[in-house]
Amino acid sequence: MTSSATAHELLTELVRAGVADFVLSPGSRNAPLALALAAAEARNEVRLHVRIDERSAGFLALGIARGSGRPVAVITTSGTAAVELHPAIVEASHSGIPLIVVTADRPPLLRGTGANQTIDQVQLFGTAVRAFVDIPPDPSDLTALVAVPLAAALGKAAGPIHLNVCFAPPLVPEPGANAALPKSAPKPNPSVSSPQLFAAVMIELGHSTVPAHGLILLGDTGADPSLHSAAITLGTALGWPVLAEAAGGGPAAGVLPHGPLLLEDASWLEDHLPEVLLTVGAFGVSRSVLELAARVQTHIAVRRLELPADPGLSAHVTLDVVPDAPLRPAGGWLAEWRAAAARVAGVVEMQVAARFSGLTVAAEVWAQATVQTPFLVGASWSMRAIAAVAKQRDDAPTLHCNRGANGIDGLLATAWGIASGTGLPTTALVGDLAFLYDHNSLLAPDSEARPDLLVVVVDNNGGGIFHQLEQGRPEYAEHFERVFGTAHDLDLTAISSALDIPTQRVGDRLALRTALAVARAAGGVQVVIADVGSRAGEWATLQQLRAALDGSV
Repeated sequence: MTSSATAHELLTELVRAGVADFVLSPGSRNAPLALALAAAEARNEVRLHVRIDERSAGFLALGIARGSGRPVAVITTSGTAAVELHPAIVEASHSGIPLIVVTADRPPLLRGTGANQTIDQVQLFGTAVRAFVDIPPDPSDLTALVAVPLAAALGKAAGPIHLNVCFAPPLVPEPGANAALPKSAPKPNPSVSSPQLFAAVMIELGHSTVPAHGLILLGDTGADPSLHSAAITLGTALGWPVLAEAAGGGPAAGVLPHGPLLLEDASWLEDHLPEVLLTVGAFGVSRSVLELAARVQTHIAVRRLELPADPGLSAHVTLDVVPDAPLRPAGGWLAEWRAAAARVAGVVEMQVAARFSGLTVAAEVWAQATVQTPFLVGASWSMRAIAAVAKQRDDAPTLHCNRGANGIDGLLATAWGIASGTGLPTTALVGDLAFLYDHNSLLAPDSEARPDLLVVVVDNNGGGIFHQLEQGRPEYAEHFERVFGTAHDLDLTAISSALDIPTQRVGDRLALRTALAVARAAGGVQVVIADVGSRAGEWATLQQLRAALDGSV
């Protein structure tokens, strides 16, 4: 079998498994796949995305898969080009995203010979992938080789897989060799376990009845609407409040706003400590949530896609699905939590209006985001800001977070992928360092259509999150700026404009509102830079908010 025939057969298997989008980075060794995909694109059989940076390509594929709910393939040549995919693979692994990683390789005979652009790609990504297969230059049964890995990517424990394809010359097809690909199959729908009755779970944990004083916390739900609806249905039936971190969708319908801030009030929580905490998905971005899980008498964790969901090892039981709801218990527990959340909301609004800060930007961008459209919120400070200050919206946008691997890598590429995968206007809220780290992901060939993507950047000239952590204490001030603050002192507007992206810079709330409206009306890829001043000022604003909340709840 020629390399061209192997490439065609592999693409056929991927399309049959539900892959409709392919992200490709140019190379010589992956030429059989590249040429076959170009021909398939010309026949409108697949959607092809070409990126010069393999790291960006990986996160673009991840974003498309996150937005569309379908598996997506990312294809690179050999050598360190393949290694560049590792960050996106780790994120896909921790987030349960079906990323099909296809790396081209030399024939096995050339391994260890010093052949150009050749490294050991066997098991290159270790345990970060659900499965690995090394495809020889002339596979006798390629369908059988990839069947198990594809099942691993698309099953209940969904995640990335690695297909390493060994191509031997010639790497280009003979005339007329690229035959048509089949139509893409429907996206997979993994089966889930049947839920238990909540009362039965309580009995198993030693409770004779369902406690009236409980709390539900939405962690990383992977933007899964079924998890949201199940958790809110359970909360409504039980009369329990539902809170959410940003990765849990934020304050959407049925979710109380400002949950992490409310949990920081020690006196309030002392009088309202839940008897039972039910968490859905991985949680713990907010320390107040982690501390609550460690304090409650009973913690029930619900995991998503068999992913770990008990970061503090505090759960007394872990379930695969949200349990069914019993009858609503009597009492005013929920009303007390609603009233407290309303008091917090009043304080938040006053503090957000007092100074133009990252909190102001987060609140405004959330409030102005288009109804029920994708909204990617960046890691670290942006995520915490949304959870703290976003108002409750019954028509809330759908929040997405790259949080499995806990970093700022690939956020712009992921946002572009979500916009492309959903076909919907998408908003991304990121910090200045995240923008700088991934701004080359805004580069795309002119031949590819631009999605509607609005990127809002909170610019406080460096690593603002570190002011809130232990290393931000006064005793570490001597070296703080050198190794944590990392001021860039750059004009982000100039950088964005150099990429030929329409860009606006704002310095107050009214200008931000106007810029958001202008950008959304224009469509395409747009950037708004919000200059919020110094990081010290940002930290002072947060401290003032916490001081204003003290005793007001």
